[in-house]
Amino acid sequence: MTNKINYQEYKNELNKILKEPKLISLGIKKYTLTKTTYNYDIDYLTIGFGKKDIFLVAGTHGSEVITTDFLLHFIKNIPNLKGFDPNVFTLKILPLQNPEGYDISTNTFKEVKEEEFTKKSYEYYLKYRTDMIVSDAIEELSKIFFLKKEENLLEKIQTFTRTNPKWSLLNQTRTFPKIEEFNQQIRKINKVSSKVELYQELIIAIQKIEEKINPSTLQDQMYLFFLNELKEIFFKLLIERKETIITKKLYQEMFKDTSPTSLYSTTLEKEIKNMLISWNHPKGSQITFDATGTGINLNANSKFNPGFKLRQQNKIIYGPNPKNNIRKYVPGPIGTASLKIDTFSYERENLVLENLIKNSINQNRYLMTLLYHGTGGMIYYKPNQDYLSDKTYQYLLQYNQELAFYYNQKTQYNLLEESSITGYGDYLRKTYQGVLLIELSKMGGNPLGPYGDKSNIERVYEENTNALDSILINQKRKIKKKP
Repeated sequence: MTNKINYQEYKNELNKILKEPKLISLGIKKYTLTKTTYNYDIDYLTIGFGKKDIFLVAGTHGSEVITTDFLLHFIKNIPNLKGFDPNVFTLKILPLQNPEGYDISTNTFKEVKEEEFTKKSYEYYLKYRTDMIVSDAIEELSKIFFLKKEENLLEKIQTFTRTNPKWSLLNQTRTFPKIEEFNQQIRKINKVSSKVELYQELIIAIQKIEEKINPSTLQDQMYLFFLNELKEIFFKLLIERKETIITKKLYQEMFKDTSPTSLYSTTLEKEIKNMLISWNHPKGSQITFDATGTGINLNANSKFNPGFKLRQQNKIIYGPNPKNNIRKYVPGPIGTASLKIDTFSYERENLVLENLIKNSINQNRYLMTLLYHGTGGMIYYKPNQDYLSDKTYQYLLQYNQELAFYYNQKTQYNLLEESSITGYGDYLRKTYQGVLLIELSKMGGNPLGPYGDKSNIERVYEENTNALDSILINQKRKIKKKP
């Protein structure tokens, strides 16, 4: 797979896969589930002859190209898997649920030279990495500064660094680390963050603590020196980050003079240009075309999504960094939950997927659904307890935990406890067993970040292929044990 595949090349690659002799022997077949609004095929593959169905879905967000890349890679490697038994399983695969968004995004960045593409991808990753380890660490660090009157800053720092795995190296000797070493750690962790508002909070918190300290002892003087050093660091980072967000807007920078041309649908091409103008989306923002051609975000396409009500209220809200200059909840790159303001409806791309799952359940064939998204290295596995009976919740939770455990063994992805129902993936997870939403690359940045390092892409392919194989091995063992 090339790093910069477009829709037509995807179709060509799929046709090559369908002719692979080893996959033909495994019963590979392709169907068209439905046509999108702009007449793109929703491809659907089946592999195997078994009585237990496993659903794999990629390309829900068109810009998350890595997900489709991965599934095509995985399909080609199915004959080499230890766990896939074609007489036990049938893999049911949607390698590209949102071909319209995929066509828009890939046709935008195909115009950029390969070297420039990789370079900008890596720059994007450094400035806007989305893996949660970094942002979690910063949030945790911020907590140590919000002290009660009776609390001692030094003691709190010692306790925090001693008990927190991310910071334990700072406190191995159970003594306060040298200021210089501590500062180096902070610089290392914070230099890739984009949390402007957190830096502001930290500076204010440090100033409040400084006001309470009377430098009468050497220890108090150390506190002040330490806090002042921290304040300077956060102030520098605050200035740098504001410049990046407000002036550079790297997310669109390399694509500001490009536009999606030569799309599969000429009608879609015209509509996208009109959409970007009519809703005042910035030039180049089509690189982040998460939504379908009509401007619907398929994962936000849930009646529980708050964006539906916000759209009704005509509120103007912008996306999170680095999409902070792109409007949310309107037709466009980030997308809205529903086009109609007064009534909600599910999109055909989501309806056909759920119908497949329902049919599989009715035939007593269904095992699981894995939904692939772009970046972060995370697994959402927890169903929402508020909308389930205790018995159903415990059953779904136990099964999902087991699948997530085997997947995590091979990927070391973060297992997230989030159990909301605001997204369509969340809705599926609270409704059906074995639904995991998996964020692929640990290299942040969507869609550019993962492609800033080719070894990262190879690692994503290998780890996730092994993770799927591990699940297949486990499930086959359980199925064969049943009488």
